[in-house]
Amino acid sequence: MRSSSEGAFGSCWNRITGPCPPDVYPFAAHLARRLGSSHVIALGGASAQQRAACEPDVRLIDTAPHVPHISEEALSRSVIVCANVLERLPDPGECLGTLARLAQSGAAVVICTASRSRFDELERILASVHQRVHLRGLTANGPADPARETIVGVCGKDDPLAVGPAPRQFRVLAIMTAYNEEDIVGFSVGALLAEGVEVHLIDNWSTDRTLERARAVGHLGRFSWERFPPDAPDPTWRWSALLDRVDEVAAASHADWCIHHDADERRSAPWPGVSLRDALHVVRQRGFNAVDHTLLNFWPVDDGYRSGHDPERHFRHFSFGDLAGHFVQIKAWKNQGETVRLAASGGHSVEIRDRRVFPYNFLIKHYPIRSQAQGERKVFRDRVPRWDPGERARGWHVQYDGITTGHRFIRSPRELHVFDDTFQGMWFVERLTHLRSRL
Repeated sequence: MRSSSEGAFGSCWNRITGPCPPDVYPFAAHLARRLGSSHVIALGGASAQQRAACEPDVRLIDTAPHVPHISEEALSRSVIVCANVLERLPDPGECLGTLARLAQSGAAVVICTASRSRFDELERILASVHQRVHLRGLTANGPADPARETIVGVCGKDDPLAVGPAPRQFRVLAIMTAYNEEDIVGFSVGALLAEGVEVHLIDNWSTDRTLERARAVGHLGRFSWERFPPDAPDPTWRWSALLDRVDEVAAASHADWCIHHDADERRSAPWPGVSLRDALHVVRQRGFNAVDHTLLNFWPVDDGYRSGHDPERHFRHFSFGDLAGHFVQIKAWKNQGETVRLAASGGHSVEIRDRRVFPYNFLIKHYPIRSQAQGERKVFRDRVPRWDPGERARGWHVQYDGITTGHRFIRSPRELHVFDDTFQGMWFVERLTHLRSRL
């Protein structure tokens, strides 16, 4: 590629159509909705299928080099897409100039190139017009080519990582509910404390050593706990009452942000190497007050996990969440000094005033079943017999339906994805959104 500012090809690039990754326009439309944008601007043109991925709630506009028909006000509410265009031009200078001008006012820029080997070159060219890719990964090449060899990235004027680390006084509180999770709760509490996140444990009168294990780790940082209900255990698992208690604890706290957290999970930011606390500070600085998550369920493929082991090291095989509730995981929010509502959605989607959800999902690594014996105890003793009948009638607690005595909880690795160092890049769109088109 050459980066000349002289447009030797004139305006012919405004109709460069061709194979485009199937996830790019749905991803751009997702960003537009989360950013409060009304338009997606397609540099180089868009097909009818790409248009359908955006409309009717987001308007897709084909653009010519100088975009005379887009007002500054509309541009400020636009996501710009440059998909497989720059590498097909003999001289991308004019296109880069237009891209840079749009990026100065637009909400975000989504850019992709069909050649993995040329992305470093593309980044250098973008740098020549003062654009830096702050999120990047891979997606499928095309509708008929599922190979993940196309690089997609996000750039623009609003670089989240430019915010910097959270100030010392910024407080994040994870409110963790637990019942009989002694083999994993110590790790979950310790991981949060190590990232500067405070923890309040609501123990539903566990009959094992859950509370003891959590308290043993609590000396690492700010940790508090309670039993709920306060006076005596309830014979049923009253999830709505537990969620109401999470709401109360959050409202009474002085934390800047709160997280509804389970005892068998680990959260992480969209950006590698950024702590959960620092990432939530970025979200706040960007004007958003809630965070959605992508859910990965990790499953045992052997029976080797032992109490107190690090689940992130042991469990490497996962599936994306596939139940209806897995596709909404808005479980972290800015504490605005008011009581929020979790119970209406079964804990999946916090209700908060003037909610603005950050466009990029955080990650939940969920470890619900760790071994055959633990799975049998959890499902047949600790959960299914204790479901509240009223909540079951509302359609809650369906995750173990169909599991009967004799069920094998150890899964075959062939039916699962492997989590390794390539995950962040290989599952870019699925990692940052709830889009699942290529699974």
